[in-house]
Amino acid sequence: MTKNQKFKDDYVSFMNNLFLKGFAEKVPITELNQDDGRVWYLPHHGIYHNKKKPNKIRVVFDCSASYMGVSLNALLLQGPDLANNLIGVLLRFRTEKVALQGDIESMFYQVKVPLKDRNLLRFLWWPNGDMNSEPEVYRMTVHIFGATSSPSVCNFALRQTAQNYGNQFEPQVAETILNNIYVDDCLVSTESDEKAISLVDGVRSLCTKGGFNMTKWTSTSSTVVKSIPDKSRTKNTNQLDFENESSIERALGVSWYIDRDVFGFQINTNDHPHTKRGILSVVSSVYDPLGIASPFVLIGRSILQNLCKQQVDWDEEINETDEKKWISWLNQLNELHNVKIDRCYKPPNFENVMSTRIHCFSDASDIGYGMVFYLRLIDKTGRIHCSFVLGKSRVAPLKTITVPRMELTAAARAVRLSKVILQELNYNIDKVFFWTDSMTVLRYIFNRNSRYHTFVANRLALIHEATDNAQWNYVNTKQNPADFASRGMTISKFEQNPQWIRGPDYLWLPECEWPQVCVDLKFPDNDSEVKRKSVVNASIVDDDYDEFNSFETLISRCSDFDKLKRIVAWLLKAVNNFKQTYRRKKRLSK
Repeated sequence: MTKNQKFKDDYVSFMNNLFLKGFAEKVPITELNQDDGRVWYLPHHGIYHNKKKPNKIRVVFDCSASYMGVSLNALLLQGPDLANNLIGVLLRFRTEKVALQGDIESMFYQVKVPLKDRNLLRFLWWPNGDMNSEPEVYRMTVHIFGATSSPSVCNFALRQTAQNYGNQFEPQVAETILNNIYVDDCLVSTESDEKAISLVDGVRSLCTKGGFNMTKWTSTSSTVVKSIPDKSRTKNTNQLDFENESSIERALGVSWYIDRDVFGFQINTNDHPHTKRGILSVVSSVYDPLGIASPFVLIGRSILQNLCKQQVDWDEEINETDEKKWISWLNQLNELHNVKIDRCYKPPNFENVMSTRIHCFSDASDIGYGMVFYLRLIDKTGRIHCSFVLGKSRVAPLKTITVPRMELTAAARAVRLSKVILQELNYNIDKVFFWTDSMTVLRYIFNRNSRYHTFVANRLALIHEATDNAQWNYVNTKQNPADFASRGMTISKFEQNPQWIRGPDYLWLPECEWPQVCVDLKFPDNDSEVKRKSVVNASIVDDDYDEFNSFETLISRCSDFDKLKRIVAWLLKAVNNFKQTYRRKKRLSK
């Protein structure tokens, strides 16, 4: 504070605002010496968020700070996870053409802490920010960022608000609060401007009943934006000319270009040393929950994995060969802003959808494995449209496994992700198709009577439980977009080959024109994953035969086959020794 006047002014202003709004209060003199084991002091510091509002400070209370091995977070219960699935909120945000985004103002600060617990949230501060005076003891009256219990408590309060007052509004209003809010961000889409305007009014009113203020609204529709009071819009939207000016918002961390209604990327790469630590920092900074750029990110991850295989230290300079690969990838990273997808699954004027299907592609290579999902829509006029839904890429495990096993892993992962999409998406899906270019995987899936080794058997159990044979299809490698997810793709290829974003060309054709491939389901004789059949022969011997009874007794007393073989071997050796001894004595006697 003494070195940076702006930092001090922002800090003091933030703290004064806490006191003004009643989010913090001075500890009463009668409670200052309280010593019942329910008193805790929190250190605090100020941070600026470079991607959100670089000039706005936020004072963070550190609940993880420990004293004598104890911290407040260590003693707080986390509570149930009531937050919606982030991927699910984004998937539902793309269903209709009119998009809305709002934000609950200081959500955690709207939920009060019981009076008996407030002394656990004490902190020290100078009155009016005067650093020449003695610091005094204050305490928070509301839940704070960084406390283990805060997300669960505040989400419960918001959901309880929707349940208590939801019957006073249209069903979609309460549904929006319950299903389309992630922490404090609301993302929802509607079919028309009229429904969007009604929804904004309803959500704002319902939140107000619980003490929450839904603000910072923005939309792809200028009509909807103009219907919202100025104080409840985002600053960017207040200044936005929908015909001439571009505006970018962050939708749960994803860059949303409102004027064109597309998702993309904004990459600000700082200089990092060419070390394993620096590479990890840059690769991890690419935030891509929908996996739009996952084939490109796979290349960066494979470079990092190669350094791990070489056992390079975290801060050791990498060799020249790896450095050239890294610099090449880093130069392409600045072009990532050219990669975009439409926010809405439906194109303009695409009404009365008659068919909705999910197509899942999977593939694997020596580099990694991946999968990609598309939504194929057909309207009442027969028009077909395919939209990118979700993409995933993973580098191959450090422990080497065969490519067929990785392809089966990719197929199993595709099934798992398809269940998430079906659960989270608001569409009534007619059918789900799975595509792979691996004949081996299809043979495993179609032959349900064969016995496999554990690795294959476990993954096939997951696939067989969730799908049937009719859902699985063969696709040529050149037509399989998941091939990009398993081998990686440079930024230039995203524009040269749009198959990753729009899906294979045949999906845009009627189903009767799809390539028909006859799959040979016969197993090769030497497939190592199929367990060999063991043949056991049994014979019946007369029970009165003494030698058999003796041998049967031996077997009954020995449960381990290897041990039985050793016993029999020793017996045979003993018999042989006896015979040799007998023959030797017989010769000497002559």
